[in-house]
Amino acid sequence: MENDRDSPATKGDLIELRSELKGDLAEHRSETKVDMAELRSELKGDLSEVRSEMKRDLEDYKVEVNLRFQAFEHRMEQFLSDMEGRIITSNYRLAESML
Repeated sequence: MENDRDSPATKGDLIELRSELKGDLAEHRSETKVDMAELRSELKGDLSEVRSEMKRDLEDYKVEVNLRFQAFEHRMEQFLSDMEGRIITSNYRLAESML
């Protein structure tokens, strides 16, 4: 393209400019594809990490719930056993008082 800005563009100048723009566009398109591939790869890695963390957290939660339920079950068995003993004692005392 000519250096004189005041002169009108020739058909050759426009073809040259169009060719440069196509080249630039193709270069940016390929750079964008590479960037997108990198982002996709990073995202897959991040999702994999999140998935692993969620699985660990879920397993930890399951273990915690199971342990707490077992502790609750033990406390309830102990409570029922204590209540059974108290009821039997109360019944004997009631029976003795009736004699």
